[in-house]
Amino acid sequence: MPGHAFIKLHLIQTMATREETDRSGTWISLFILTVFTLLTFVNSWPDALVFDDKIFFGPESEHRLESLGEAFNRKLWNRESGLYRPLLSIDFELQNRLFGSWREGYHLVNILLHLITTLTLFGFLRYFFRVTQPRDRNVPFYALMAALVFAVHPMHTEVVNSVFNKSSMYVSLAAVAGLWWLLSNLEKRPAGAWIGFGMIYSAAILFKESALVLPGVAVVMIVLFTHGSLKERVLRFLPVFWLLIPIAAYLWARAAAQATAGIETASGTNDLSFLMDETQLVVNQSWIQGVGQFGHGLKLLLWPYPNRLYYGSLENTELFAYISMLVVFGGWSIYLWAKGRPMLAFSLIFYCLALFPSIRIISLQGELPHIAERYLYFPSVGLTFALAAGLQKLSDTLERKHLIIIILPVILVLAAISWDRNADWNSAAQLFETEYQSGSRGDAALRVLIAAHYNEGRYERVAEICDDNPSKFRKSYGFATACMSSYLKLRRTDDALAALETHARDGDEWLKARLALAALYQARKQNQQVVEQYAAIIDRVEDPASKDLYKGEMLMMVFPEDREQLEVARSLFQQALALNPDLTMADRRLKQIDQRFAELDAQSSVPDARQE
Repeated sequence: MPGHAFIKLHLIQTMATREETDRSGTWISLFILTVFTLLTFVNSWPDALVFDDKIFFGPESEHRLESLGEAFNRKLWNRESGLYRPLLSIDFELQNRLFGSWREGYHLVNILLHLITTLTLFGFLRYFFRVTQPRDRNVPFYALMAALVFAVHPMHTEVVNSVFNKSSMYVSLAAVAGLWWLLSNLEKRPAGAWIGFGMIYSAAILFKESALVLPGVAVVMIVLFTHGSLKERVLRFLPVFWLLIPIAAYLWARAAAQATAGIETASGTNDLSFLMDETQLVVNQSWIQGVGQFGHGLKLLLWPYPNRLYYGSLENTELFAYISMLVVFGGWSIYLWAKGRPMLAFSLIFYCLALFPSIRIISLQGELPHIAERYLYFPSVGLTFALAAGLQKLSDTLERKHLIIIILPVILVLAAISWDRNADWNSAAQLFETEYQSGSRGDAALRVLIAAHYNEGRYERVAEICDDNPSKFRKSYGFATACMSSYLKLRRTDDALAALETHARDGDEWLKARLALAALYQARKQNQQVVEQYAAIIDRVEDPASKDLYKGEMLMMVFPEDREQLEVARSLFQQALALNPDLTMADRRLKQIDQRFAELDAQSSVPDARQE
């Protein structure tokens, strides 16, 4: 009996020592994760507010709330984006009230949010593998390494550096916390497990729409990793259908916010039917593009260099390569699943579900599927499970020190790439200059690039970019006008005119280009060219009211002091209004005519000094 007591006491002491060791190891792991995360992203702290950040944060913000409750009654944007994220709007407003013009505060919140997400992911990975692999004592090590890769990954730099894109971090944090809660309480307290998960889920979808897929991830986790027969596991996840209630509430609130904003669909309704009216299935090549973009995202997570803001559509060779990569990973995951190792399958399904809402296979307004680095933050959470499982498999043949020798250089390289990328976000000009140097020639990227340089007074650099991309004058009116402004600053008037004339000939916004050309020619007192521009406009415009409007405008520009011609212009504007009472520009021109006559009368009433 004393011997048995001694053995029992020894076991208790051993277990206590192990728990103490585990607790100490956990704190060390949390410290390591914190240090790596903060050191990797500390140089993003002084970033400027660029891109969408300037619209939502700081003194120039255009989206302030009079009250926090107002966030539930309006869209995220003031334009027809369809985005309904009330909790994100509240987050933005609270930060604006707290930090004001102190931009470092906004970036500090992003860094800390990424850190919290990383630490929570580590905790969940540690718990998850202990539940699924209870005999492996190296589980904390696998969880730490996987979380470190997540912490420093270059594909996360856009989300961390762009204050506006923090929504992806909220969704990822909610996903990890919700799945952790569900898994840890499902056996003992199933009702509480689903209630807690539902509350977290309800909050997540109010931060970003991509959180809608979380119930699907939960079902896959339950099917693959809980014990019992298939029937028992099905019964275990059936309460997931109660989550249709928060989904329905979200869709109702979103539709109500759209209606409040006065947004109507093509059918002229403001109810839930907009979900069907505005959503178009992308077909043919676009479906292939969408599947290819899933493979493209995998490639970027496996080889995250160089970093880009815009990746665009894929060429045929790229499509074949990325679809092949996806097929290989999918086949491999099925094979391992059949062998009783479902971790890769779970990771891949998690990745695909998380990426699906962003990839635009089902598109609003027929947008083509495309990838962006901000889309990959949430999906990358799923791939950390595969990484931890891979390290676990390697531990069968390699000691821990050898694993560290292999993975630590990878982590350091990833951290270095992220550090270098963070520096690009210090200003809009630097960010888009890097994008330009990487080969991006997208219209939107070029417009932002030259606008950033123009605002900082780098007119010569803007002119260089314009000189290198003359084909963009025809495609993009915004690009043409931006180049025109820089050319004028450098007194390259002929080049400014040439940029506009290129777009005016066959560009999509030829009318705006013609009117701008007319204004430039008027400033140069080249009345003949003014007449030519308006003649081209009148020839292409079919609406009679618009024809009269532009005839009157031509007379005002060419004969600004000729009363007789101004009277003719007045009659043309009146005639245009008679044809189309909603033509506000004609009414505005009539007021300008009256003001012009008043100025002429004032000038004529002044005595001529020579007569005196």
